[in-house]
Amino acid sequence: MRRGGRAAASARHVSAPRLHHPAPALIQVGCTLDPPEIESIERGETLRAQVENHLISLPLAPPDREAGDALEPLAWMVGRGHLDVRVAVPCDAGGRPIHDGALFHEKTGIVEDRAGDRIAWTGILNETAAGWQRNWESISVYTSWGPEPERVGGEERSFARLWAGRSARVIVLDVPEAVRRDLMRFLPDADGLPDRLREPGGGQAERDGGASTPIEPTPEPSARRPPPIDRRSLVWAFIREAPAREGGGARVGEATAAMIPWPHQVRAFERLYADWPPKLLIADEVGLGKTIQAGMLLRQAWLSGRAKRILILAPKAILGQWQIELREKFNLNWPIYDGRKLVRYPSPALRGRHE
Repeated sequence: MRRGGRAAASARHVSAPRLHHPAPALIQVGCTLDPPEIESIERGETLRAQVENHLISLPLAPPDREAGDALEPLAWMVGRGHLDVRVAVPCDAGGRPIHDGALFHEKTGIVEDRAGDRIAWTGILNETAAGWQRNWESISVYTSWGPEPERVGGEERSFARLWAGRSARVIVLDVPEAVRRDLMRFLPDADGLPDRLREPGGGQAERDGGASTPIEPTPEPSARRPPPIDRRSLVWAFIREAPAREGGGARVGEATAAMIPWPHQVRAFERLYADWPPKLLIADEVGLGKTIQAGMLLRQAWLSGRAKRILILAPKAILGQWQIELREKFNLNWPIYDGRKLVRYPSPALRGRHE
């Protein structure tokens, strides 16, 4: 999460399992020095000293109790080693700090849960009146289980370079000790938890004079790791139920079939399926895919449960053609009745099975 500002223009949060165990969350904040401070560095002052002077000149002075309460969990996380922060100073190609209006202003985040799933986002979500009503802002979100998992890995690698001080045009330093001590003023009592972790609702009961019951200590990750998720089973369970869903389920049969229909075939299917039961005569010319149109309807009706039994009546000479088309394009291995028995299309999936 990021908050823009003169000394804290950007931050990035990466959950820890890939770094070491247990590991803190990591945040990178920006610091742009003023011209006099850069001149002092050119005269021989150290960059670290100027960054410390710059940040300590902006003391933490919360304007109200609510803002102070927000600093308490921040101080607790830093003090307990749950959060590590570094400062990024914009510089030129030669590694010299600059002041030309440039800010380390990147808005990117990465989080990872205990199961190893990751979410990365980049962009701005300014939840202010100006942000909602006047600004032009956007935010993009990517997941490790989505269509572009490489975007998450790219953001993570970018942050790793930045955290290690290997990114161009930025110098990375640890937060000065004086700044850390200033934040530690907001630590809760010894061995205590911040109000916002002790009482749901931000500790209001304690502030009003009531008793506050500490929450139980969080168990070690190994003790609270959820069972592994069988994503394959979840996906197929969703596909099994999706055709019957209102709204977006009508095209599942097509999406899971081994063919891509032409536009006129899709229009015919929509007319057939939307007005159930269908009463449309398909009379296209030879070669325009009447079997495909019928197959799309049959597969979707079968998957959605609208049709429990389907009987196809076709001339004997093309029964085999229908069976092959339905099997190869729609994964429907429907048998042909030869007057005595049902004959299915040969398939390895049928080995050892009997009608």
